[in-house]
Amino acid sequence: MLLDILSPCLIPRTTFTDNGITVNVRPQKGESVKFFVIDEKSNPKSTLRKALGMHGRICDLVVYYLKEGNREDALCFVELKGKKIDDALEQILETFEALEGCSESSGHTKWKAYILIGIASPIKLDPGSIKILRAKFGDKDIGWRITKKNDKDDLGSFLRGT
Repeated sequence: MLLDILSPCLIPRTTFTDNGITVNVRPQKGESVKFFVIDEKSNPKSTLRKALGMHGRICDLVVYYLKEGNREDALCFVELKGKKIDDALEQILETFEALEGCSESSGHTKWKAYILIGIASPIKLDPGSIKILRAKFGDKDIGWRITKKNDKDDLGSFLRGT
């Protein structure tokens, strides 16, 4: 059901750019990776907000990841942001809460969050935000990651857990 709700937002590539920031995944053999651009500002075909009756903020995209032979898939909420980490976190949490109830998985979906910031200054998160991220997504670098666009970070490695 969840992938059905997301399907109008599917784009035919595994790269996305917003605010001059690009995120991509190069699928490896045996991997299924799908990018769903859910914010209608970036994707006029997106019907997610309407389908869920959402009136709040929404993140840029949801990335689906499955490695052949694994029982557990991953849905990663991705936000590309110029500099406002708190806004990015709010967008991801509101989207997560709206979609979490639609998941038909029986504990086989791993929820993840990935924020890519376009600034060079150090990333600072208050302890309350870290606590919320841990509660929703688990440990840092396993369930959630906040990184800068100039870092040698990769969404693909984050999804793979490497």
